[in-house]
Amino acid sequence: MLNLYIDILEYWLTYPYVTFQLPVVPAVYEFSQAEFDGRMQEATLLVQDKSYAEAIEILSLAEKQLRDAQCSEMRLWAYVWDYQRYALYEAGRKDESLALCRSTIAELEKLALWDYLEEFNPIRAAIRSAHNSLAYYCYETATDLNTLLEGIQHIKTAMKTIAPIEDKAVLNPFYETQALLLHKASGFDAGYQKDLEKVIAKIKKLKLKENGILSDELMGKVEF
Repeated sequence: MLNLYIDILEYWLTYPYVTFQLPVVPAVYEFSQAEFDGRMQEATLLVQDKSYAEAIEILSLAEKQLRDAQCSEMRLWAYVWDYQRYALYEAGRKDESLALCRSTIAELEKLALWDYLEEFNPIRAAIRSAHNSLAYYCYETATDLNTLLEGIQHIKTAMKTIAPIEDKAVLNPFYETQALLLHKASGFDAGYQKDLEKVIAKIKKLKLKENGILSDELMGKVEF
């Protein structure tokens, strides 16, 4: 029995020490809300100043801060991703922006969003904006009805992502994308004209033109 023990011990001693080491666990850093808020405020000012490249750098630091702290507050991730989506698009990095839209949707739509908790509003906002961006991309690039239908589904999802505690005005920026998609779709199938007319009627009721929300692109295609 003693010989067997010695044989086993000699066997294990032939292995280097590194074999017995536990895998390296990434360091977790304490999360500073004040530091995060400061970065997001700086990013906001840079975006307003159209300094998109600088804003993207600051947002990358904010995202790293969340990652290093292994932050589980998804509303903070939603804030960062939504800003990144916009800044990347405006900086001309459209493919990266669209890829971020898809990953944002994939991550945030896993969550159960409670209707009457305000902390979920930023998450809903990020989901809406991501779907709207993908919907507009479908409108821009569509050469067939199927692509437009994909865009229409995205904008429908954006419009449905709203809670009773949110002001319905949060949906106002998305009616234009919906109208553009339906206008283009009606060129392939006249049956979409009725849906377009309903959206136009809603836009008129909300006075989006008077409030400066509509673009020249839509007003050049549809008479208001």
